[in-house]
Amino acid sequence: MYDRRENEHQELFHLGIDPRQPVPIHIPSPLGRLGYFFFVRVPAGDVETLANVGMRLDVGGLREDHLEVMPGEGVEGDAVLPGVDGLAWRCLGKGMVSRGDGTVVLKDWPAAMTRADLLITTWPRFVESGMADAWIAARADPCWAPSGVPLGGIGGGRVDLCRDGRFRNFSMNNNQDAPVEDPDGLPGAYLAVTRDGSTCDLATQPIAAGHAACESLAYEPRFPQAVLAAEPFPGITVRVTASGLVCPQDLRRSSISGFLVRWEVTNTGEEPQTVTVRMGWPNLIGVGGGVAEAESGIGYGDGFYHHWDDPTGRAETTDGGAVRFTGTPKYLASAGEHLLAVAGGAATAGDGHGEVHRELHLQPGETGTSTMALVAAMPHWVDSLKVDRGHAWQNHFADGRAMLDALLAEADDILTEAGALAALMADSTLPDWLRRRLCNCAYPLVTNSVYYRDGRFSVNEGPTEMAGCYGTIDQRLAAHPATQLLFPQLNRTELTLFAENQGADGGINHDLGGGHLERGVHPQDWPDLTCSFIIQTARHAWTTGDTAFEDAMWPRARQALLKHAAWAEDGAGVAQVGSNGLGTSYDGYHYEGTTGYMATLWLAALAVMERWADRRGDSELLARIPGWRDAAIARLDADLWNGEYYIAYGSQDGARRESCHAGQLAGEVFARLLAGADVLPEARLRACLNAIFRLNGDNAFAVPPDEVWPDGTAAAAFGWLPYIEGFMLTVAAVLDDPRLLPLWERMMAAVDAEGGRPCDTRLMYQPDGSPSWGAYYMTAPASWLVYDALLDFSYTPGDGALRLRATRPGRWSLVHPLFWGLAEVAEDGTVTLMVRRVFQQDLAVVSLAVPAGAGLGYKGEKLSPAASRGQYCLYDLQDKVNLVDGVTLTWKIEQQSDKVTR
Repeated sequence: MYDRRENEHQELFHLGIDPRQPVPIHIPSPLGRLGYFFFVRVPAGDVETLANVGMRLDVGGLREDHLEVMPGEGVEGDAVLPGVDGLAWRCLGKGMVSRGDGTVVLKDWPAAMTRADLLITTWPRFVESGMADAWIAARADPCWAPSGVPLGGIGGGRVDLCRDGRFRNFSMNNNQDAPVEDPDGLPGAYLAVTRDGSTCDLATQPIAAGHAACESLAYEPRFPQAVLAAEPFPGITVRVTASGLVCPQDLRRSSISGFLVRWEVTNTGEEPQTVTVRMGWPNLIGVGGGVAEAESGIGYGDGFYHHWDDPTGRAETTDGGAVRFTGTPKYLASAGEHLLAVAGGAATAGDGHGEVHRELHLQPGETGTSTMALVAAMPHWVDSLKVDRGHAWQNHFADGRAMLDALLAEADDILTEAGALAALMADSTLPDWLRRRLCNCAYPLVTNSVYYRDGRFSVNEGPTEMAGCYGTIDQRLAAHPATQLLFPQLNRTELTLFAENQGADGGINHDLGGGHLERGVHPQDWPDLTCSFIIQTARHAWTTGDTAFEDAMWPRARQALLKHAAWAEDGAGVAQVGSNGLGTSYDGYHYEGTTGYMATLWLAALAVMERWADRRGDSELLARIPGWRDAAIARLDADLWNGEYYIAYGSQDGARRESCHAGQLAGEVFARLLAGADVLPEARLRACLNAIFRLNGDNAFAVPPDEVWPDGTAAAAFGWLPYIEGFMLTVAAVLDDPRLLPLWERMMAAVDAEGGRPCDTRLMYQPDGSPSWGAYYMTAPASWLVYDALLDFSYTPGDGALRLRATRPGRWSLVHPLFWGLAEVAEDGTVTLMVRRVFQQDLAVVSLAVPAGAGLGYKGEKLSPAASRGQYCLYDLQDKVNLVDGVTLTWKIEQQSDKVTR
């Protein structure tokens, strides 16, 4: 049991080192310095000989840190802690260091002691509790994984089902920023099968005492579902679908805090068999935590988290096929009830544990099914301001029992809806790694979300490491697709919160609050935030056809544009950053002057606002935008163009950094998707892209570094992988570059870690592919930006214009806020759209957009273009095609056509 205030959790193991030699280390801290405790594990009989060992730390990266740590300096609690197997831990001291790479030298280490395990961690409780020893032991299982698919609903927390069959990272007690992190998983949480008195856990190692484990276990992670498959006994095969409750655009079901388990058990033998399927669960009432103290600045990492485990009053009772877990803990956030149930089965409970089970009698060849459910009815979302905000599920359900009844009664429909995205992907010809990624990257909808009873919704930038920073409009630029595509209602809600907190001068907040959503009007002087706000509000308005939202956002987007224009004019075309006080989303680096990232986002915002101003009849803006655009391109070229690419930053009369930056063309994808335009001439885009692939995308790097020197060496210790997707790979997708998919697959292999981290995309990865800082980052859905750009997919219901690339043959899944479908692309450029489902009535295709220079064949005729939009010609169809379930639409993109002048 514990009640502790701790910094963000980091655990860095170096096992089996020679402690007499300098040890290379990597520190994944955020922007500020964090206190790291240095523990060594040695034979217990030798631990006292280390009392005089000090340390020398040299770490370079974000800033240079060189420090001497005296023996025992900064130790909290006992310096010597017991271990396992005759070993013990000693804390040598504590060092305050920044992120980066370096070495630690253990000074005055006994010469005769040639081996030790080194642990560098921010929280001594990791060692005190035995978790450090458990982590080392768990790694002996090659299927062990720190995370898996998060099961849960929007705003209600999650628990991960991992590839080794264990449940981990429980946060359903309103403890999003302080999940339960036991390396062995939740004690007593299992899925198991019994036959003839023997019980086998669906896991790679036994979970419960007296249980066996499966010889092999298949794992299919497809958020919000995970499938385990095994043959626990000869003649018996089992397939279990564990399903979260994310049902696209169904906010009632998706708000439920809990998950479903559907068993399918098949008798593959020749005789009748009887088996019992089981699910066990511990009483977790009273476990919890959250943000206790805000950071001193965004991303500094010096805030504190409160972690607790209060077992007061824990009790378990049964009612038919259900177990009810209760307690009377001190902290309101972890008070409530958990319910575990099975349809048509029975339950047992006691001693802090409950189990539900059902017996299945199977004839040869027969498959039996069973449905189980878990609900966490924890009604008190207490934010960091100590205000109870409640949960959205309380608007639909009276209590936990009502949620449980709904889950069991609607299980078939929920399983179908929650699995609908994966099913749509399965009908495509996409490679499996991409199908998997497009499902799994949407995990922030559960892992990171809050959904208050008053209807407010937001996404945490990085649970456990960002002190509850909600909304984060800069990261949201690449993160928004999951919310926009699957829950446009919530996308509207969160964007409206940013609009309501816009500064009087047009400035935009960085976030909505730290551990709360009450930041108020607090604009951040990062000019890219205004661009992000403009792009996201326009995309939502146009792709949903929400005219009320567009009317409300237009004056705010206009004001944001004027705010940025003032910065750009002060910078003679491009907002200058650095010592003048202006920053950017790339806050882990120091930039001075012009950056390609800022310049091209500004150019994208101008392209979007030019189209928007045309829609609104704003002649004043239409007259001013060309001048801003010309000035931006002139300044960009003068300051940064080196003949091959735009250097990372600089100015003609100031500091310059000659590295090649992966995000130098960040605005291109948004200009193309929303305005049909390019931010720069195609020849310039392709020149930059060639340099980026040659340098940042070199095969020497598993993940492209953010910056690479002209000689091909890394100029940055990290690649901000979601930004590399959103701002680098999208450009390759827009330009239909054949190098895209191999590099993207390589990057996603590093992220997925063979199923070990399918739903934990870090912000930062080392160039060798190792994950660094930024756990469970909100920006994972940037993969959808790449995919939309690859398809060149756009549909705007307001004018009925549809656009889709026809240069890549295959069957492609289409996901739009208003409809889903498949697109069959033939070798000759024929495209057949098959609508699978619609989410709104009265949708129609009125015109097709085709790249300028191509032509359109439709129903055996060659059509003439009616208008142009940026790089595209619009062809009106003779009769509109209503988008309803099952409808098909076929057209053919020809090679030649005349451009239409606007």
